[in-house]
Amino acid sequence: MINDSNNKRAAQVFLATIDAISRKDADWPAQQALVTPDFSLHPPDGQSPPTNFEGLKEFSIMFTAGFPGYQHVIEDQIGEGDKVVNRITWHGTHDGTFNGVEATHRTVSMNIINIMRFENGKVAEYWILADVIGLMKQIS
Repeated sequence: MINDSNNKRAAQVFLATIDAISRKDADWPAQQALVTPDFSLHPPDGQSPPTNFEGLKEFSIMFTAGFPGYQHVIEDQIGEGDKVVNRITWHGTHDGTFNGVEATHRTVSMNIINIMRFENGKVAEYWILADVIGLMKQIS
């Protein structure tokens, strides 16, 4: 039986661990323990094909380089069956190069909607829809 509350808590831990990695308070094996072996990330551009855990790692490293110590704040969370949807406000300070833009030291935020599908308490699929255009406007 699927427990919506357990999946919601697992989604919170998944995001908190990514944040901890961006602060250097956790490492990638801790994150990998939260996903299935055949984990699939569906990138936010809607164009790129799904990728695996290494793709998630590369994506997160890119954001950490530009915004070390960033944080996801879950504003709303809905869990049903094997899926959890999060409405997030992401916060960071542009202290490194991101998408070719040198550090501006501006505090920024970005709206994110993500969907996680769980198998046996672990994230099996992860979809992200993020306002990266709005983020780029804040650092340009």
